[in-house]
Amino acid sequence: MKILVFSDSHGMLENISSAFKSNDFDAVIFLGDGLTDLQTLSQIKKDIPIYAVRGNCDFFAGPVPEIMMPELNGKKIFMTHGHLQYVKSGIYNLKMTAKESGAHAVLYGHTHLPFYEEDCGLIVANPGSALKGCYAVMTIDENIKFEFKNKYD
Repeated sequence: MKILVFSDSHGMLENISSAFKSNDFDAVIFLGDGLTDLQTLSQIKKDIPIYAVRGNCDFFAGPVPEIMMPELNGKKIFMTHGHLQYVKSGIYNLKMTAKESGAHAVLYGHTHLPFYEEDCGLIVANPGSALKGCYAVMTIDENIKFEFKNKYD
């Protein structure tokens, strides 16, 4: 399973529309701060499932959860924007919450910085900010692989 992962587009629709149009993927994960962008892009590929959480700047996005944990291809993915776990001050709270929930991976945004770490079997990743052209592709088979991309590559 191949998943397009992005966060923090903040209205820069063109930075994610090229990734949306040019990549072959099975699902989309959006980690907040730009849900109105996602609503526009969802019209491009209507048959692709989209998993999204609300960010601290998603004021008028409707009933979107702040935390979600879908099971994708047999792996539990803990999704959050990160502001509720204070990720700008560190990711300890985020990792503990994800581990307690039984997640295989935790994905977050908010900091606008790409990040990847494996900690005792838990993958912790941030795709960076789509505002800056950053996104990621996550592949889930027997393992989870996370590859950073940039619209300028």
